[in-house]
Amino acid sequence: MKKLASFLAYFCLFCACYAQAQDNNALFPMPNAQGKWGYVNAKNKLVIPYKFDGASPFHEERAFVFQMQGTERLYSVIDTKGNIVFKTETLDYDAPNLCQMHYYCYSDGLYQIREYLGDKTVFKYLDKAGKVALTIADDRYPYMQVNRFSEGLAYAVLQDSLWVYFDKKGNIALKGHSYSSPAEHEFYSGWAVQGAIMDSNTFTYINPKGEKAPFLAKYNVVELGDMREGYALMALASPNPEKEDGSCVVLQPDRSIKLVEVPLAYSSPVTYVSGYYFSNGLALVRCRAEREGSDEKWAYINTSGKVAFKLPAELQHVSTEEYSVMGDSFHNGLACWRTTYPDNSIKIVYLNTAGKVVLESPVVKQ
Repeated sequence: MKKLASFLAYFCLFCACYAQAQDNNALFPMPNAQGKWGYVNAKNKLVIPYKFDGASPFHEERAFVFQMQGTERLYSVIDTKGNIVFKTETLDYDAPNLCQMHYYCYSDGLYQIREYLGDKTVFKYLDKAGKVALTIADDRYPYMQVNRFSEGLAYAVLQDSLWVYFDKKGNIALKGHSYSSPAEHEFYSGWAVQGAIMDSNTFTYINPKGEKAPFLAKYNVVELGDMREGYALMALASPNPEKEDGSCVVLQPDRSIKLVEVPLAYSSPVTYVSGYYFSNGLALVRCRAEREGSDEKWAYINTSGKVAFKLPAELQHVSTEEYSVMGDSFHNGLACWRTTYPDNSIKIVYLNTAGKVVLESPVVKQ
């Protein structure tokens, strides 16, 4: 028994040390004063040199970078050693700062590109070597949009308000009719957000079998967020909408709900739940101004709906176009934000889950 206890103690210590080693190997995109991008580790040690004109976060050991050739951006996918694995076409969202681009990344081992062949759009999924693993193109189904894979399925919107989920063989696993698009509809913790399923005017979750979430039946839900890490932000309709706003709550793994205690900004929670999700136990929300005439503030809440920390004032200069991909979530324990100065120069900073700045770039002239 003592030997077993000693083994378990050693095994737990080994796992803890291994996890720590994995965290230490995480890489974060960072610019130098000249605006060239490289990657540093959690100790701010440069690992991949400053040689790119833009660099994205790593997802599944792959990141996107670009280098300028005259006025043209040349995009590549690199590995964690900084080697170019393959070159890729210009991305649909041509962001000058790839640090913003968490969405254009590997998910479930695949990266999505699209090609336009005449009046038809073909969606392709590349593996980590850049080889085509799946092509979705069928004249029977005119695809309007196909999303990335999550938990083995990819959501697609077709014409005539038809939605489907493809599996990794390109087969349709689920389908139905929808008249709203509240989220990216990706599966997390076995559930995906859906709205107006099969002519019902409600928001709900579905599982890979297409079954509705039974635990939402008792709530008057008006908007849902992705159920990442087993938690989700939800907006509930007010019993008296003429006098009060709806409430924003956190759905717990046991399917109970916790009220979000922070007062959300005007028009919240309806316009601020979709697209918000938990990572490392925290979710970003926009707080209502504490006094009339003051600016709204950003804050991270924990899974109980309480404020974990509010962002420093100098990090409030992040526009709505940027926050949703820069500071919305934590990656490898850090969230990326930036400060913009009056002369349009910037500084990139990384916050840990306690709200402390642990990495920061020099001031970069734009």
